[in-house]
Amino acid sequence: MTRRFSSVLMVMVLLVGSVFMSCSSSEEGTAQEGDFVRVLYIGTLDDGTVFDASELHGGATLNFTIGDGALLPDFEQAVIGLSINESATVHIPADDAYGLYDEELIITLDWSQMGDYVPVVGELLPLYDPSTGQNIEAPVLDVSEAGVTVDTNHRLAGENLNFEITLVEIVTPPTPTPTLTPTNTTTQTAEEGDTVKVDYTGTLDNGEVFDSSIDPSFGHVEPLEFTIGEDEVLPSFEQAVIGLSINESTTVHIPADEAYGPREVLADIDEFPEAEPPEVGQQWQVPLENGRIIAATVIEVTESSVTFENTHQLAGEDLDFEITLVEIL
Repeated sequence: MTRRFSSVLMVMVLLVGSVFMSCSSSEEGTAQEGDFVRVLYIGTLDDGTVFDASELHGGATLNFTIGDGALLPDFEQAVIGLSINESATVHIPADDAYGLYDEELIITLDWSQMGDYVPVVGELLPLYDPSTGQNIEAPVLDVSEAGVTVDTNHRLAGENLNFEITLVEIVTPPTPTPTLTPTNTTTQTAEEGDTVKVDYTGTLDNGEVFDSSIDPSFGHVEPLEFTIGEDEVLPSFEQAVIGLSINESTTVHIPADEAYGPREVLADIDEFPEAEPPEVGQQWQVPLENGRIIAATVIEVTESSVTFENTHQLAGEDLDFEITLVEIL
């Protein structure tokens, strides 16, 4: 059964909340489909429990483009028509949020999948769900000789959600610079060796967002900072930033072989010392053809070869990034 992390677009029940300040003037306008916006929000369950809020993220705004599908569709649609400092409340049934609770999503992981790690009951175990391309944290329900039993339902599965949303800002995109006639310019652009800050959104080929610096749900409240050429991020990601000026954006496609490698790696048995033959379940540091070294688990040993499973959560995935240069330090 496929787990749903976002609902299909359904008819929304939207209740306009109180206006914290007087309505903004017509010159300021209202939020529309395609606008990049910043909002503050409080999310509650039907019993009043607060499950998420801007205050829990240091008061940082939630930033997104309306209609891009980065958030629950009903949440995005509730912002349409709001003016600055205006609020709205929206009720999202479980079916349109994170789905109903499914007993079949309680699974037992074999010990061979755990390597040498022994979790404890109640711990949140980080897992990657290849069917959705999502990173999840699954609570450990039981640890036994048979394996580790975890609940892979979304933590809000089966819950109706209520949000109070306040529009803080509608961000006007920068006007493109005309390029018909060459002109002399002193605009600074990113170069090899520069330390930069960028905002980014990473998606899989199926459109699933796996990470984003502008979505606090991924745990980021600041742009990504790195030095170009220092191998702090994927090389293709670094190279895509070279030549960008402040607020300029670009997109880059990174095949799996240039990202985190294939899901399975085959090695010749002769590469291993006879005194330490590999065994199924062991973890090794395995070099890839692209020069990266990955953590991998032995899943099969034959007379001639060893098959490893790449344990990186994005192994085997082609990655797409939209990157915007925020600052050159």
